[in-house]
Amino acid sequence: MNLWAVLIFLKTAPANIWVFGDSVLAAFSLDVLGSGTEINTNMGQRGVDSLGNLSGTRIIRMGGIASEYYAWDENNFLGRTYFDWFDTTIVINHTWGVDQFIAFCKSVGAEPLLLVNTQLNDPGYAANFVEYCNGDTNTYYGWIRSARGHPEPYNVRYWGLGNEQDIAGNYFPLWGTTFYRHFGIPFSEWSSLDSSYVDPVSYAQLVREYSDAMRAASPIPIEIVAPSLAGNLAWLRTVLTESADRIDWVDIHQYPVWGEIPYDQILAAPDTGTVWSPSVDEYIANARDSIRAFGGGRPIKLLLGEFNSGIDLDTPIDMFWWNYLVGLYYADVIGHLLNAGLPAACVYSIYNNTGGLPEFNYIRDDTVSMRATGWVMKLIVDHPGDSVIKAVSDKPDPGRGIEPFAWRGTDGEGIYVLVINQNPDTAYETVVRFSYLVNHSKTYEAWQITNDTTLAAPFNGTTGIEYLGKNPCGYDTLVHIFPPYSVTLLRMESSTRVSEKPLRPRLFLSAAPVPSKGLVSITYSVSSPCYLRIIALDVSGRVADELFEGEAKPGRFSFDWKPQRPGVYYIQVKSGEESVTRKAVFI
Repeated sequence: MNLWAVLIFLKTAPANIWVFGDSVLAAFSLDVLGSGTEINTNMGQRGVDSLGNLSGTRIIRMGGIASEYYAWDENNFLGRTYFDWFDTTIVINHTWGVDQFIAFCKSVGAEPLLLVNTQLNDPGYAANFVEYCNGDTNTYYGWIRSARGHPEPYNVRYWGLGNEQDIAGNYFPLWGTTFYRHFGIPFSEWSSLDSSYVDPVSYAQLVREYSDAMRAASPIPIEIVAPSLAGNLAWLRTVLTESADRIDWVDIHQYPVWGEIPYDQILAAPDTGTVWSPSVDEYIANARDSIRAFGGGRPIKLLLGEFNSGIDLDTPIDMFWWNYLVGLYYADVIGHLLNAGLPAACVYSIYNNTGGLPEFNYIRDDTVSMRATGWVMKLIVDHPGDSVIKAVSDKPDPGRGIEPFAWRGTDGEGIYVLVINQNPDTAYETVVRFSYLVNHSKTYEAWQITNDTTLAAPFNGTTGIEYLGKNPCGYDTLVHIFPPYSVTLLRMESSTRVSEKPLRPRLFLSAAPVPSKGLVSITYSVSSPCYLRIIALDVSGRVADELFEGEAKPGRFSFDWKPQRPGVYYIQVKSGEESVTRKAVFI
């Protein structure tokens, strides 16, 4: 236990965390630790590359709304943006183009994901972009790239077809623009009177034409990311039905908060959702359901291509949230993405100097300094895993409790437990229990990120990752104090699976009477202490009610239950891999 914490925090509360070594949820993917920014962003400011490398970002998605207003080959291949501003088209020449972006990705060890402009509805223009990046010197655009000092192809593998097609026609007052109103119109012909918008049908056809042209322009296989949705998953029915055979990835975005709401409600958003967006788990599940339903059985992967807590249009900018507290939000989302087995994701944004939404940056553009989100990314990147395992706490109060996530280290390098304390003033003295695992050294390591300094740059609320050293613990239990508003990573040293698993708890369950016109008496028993979950499922297999979840003592227990609607239900009691199910009928 980190005893120094007892002296610092006057308010502590007990808590418990259970880590289930035998309950594998998903493969661990480091690529959820990606990032993104607007395609017209200049990241050449001194120090940005070193902080990008320090954070360890795995993917950089160069796109955003700007990708639909961007001419990649104009201005001597440094790029030019045509942007609507209160019915006026503003033309901006840039000083940092695709060559510089690819060099930046190489310098920080990140995979580039480039977006092509689909508002122009010009497949040939997109194919030229691919040829410039991937073509050899025998091709026209490959020759131009070589003449500009880059003879070797960039071999960009990931290509996105535009950005957030589902917001076409929406008016955004902050920028005084109606999004994407020039569909199919060349830049030179844009007018303030344009009202041509993409729809799911025209976009599905565009996907076929773009993907065919772009693949033909690349000598290496490329992966197509389409569509890119701000949240309207209804687009997937049409686009996938018509064009699933051309798509490798579906890209969805999530910003669950619009406006100013209390910190605890924003921190709770990944778990509870908001009026603007469902929870992370539900959102991912809904997108996957659509891919399964309309993807024709193809192995289309899911990308969370943009995510952050949301947009607060109030001024001044809340620096405590954007400098520090958003790091806790980010850690929570990443935990959910790992549990769900998502293959890739990109937090928005790594850096942005275009004057759009600079508070989103985890590298500040005014001082070039790291915010908490970047430190959380580094914390996880430095301690990867091979499989994600189940972890739960008895203080799951969304936005004010503690949330644990766990994974097995790469090549057997221990068990990691990521713990987020979302409470602003309570430190949790927590007993962490590991089932089906043993710690031969009886020590554990800990790293933490806390709000331990000024909000001013270069610290931005935290001194970064603090290593707490090795601490004594039991064979399968440790005690740790998690500070308020903190992110902590524990590593159970020399953890291995027990060669002979301990006896599983014997479970008993009954539900009577069947059928019932009123209450059903549910009786259950367990033979030994265990973590137990009791749920009611409807006939479709969905959870109709959560009846109990927590630590169960040995013995026999009963309670009454009645659903909101009559019908057939299945009561299930589960501990680890053991479960018992009984049928209940209400008339």
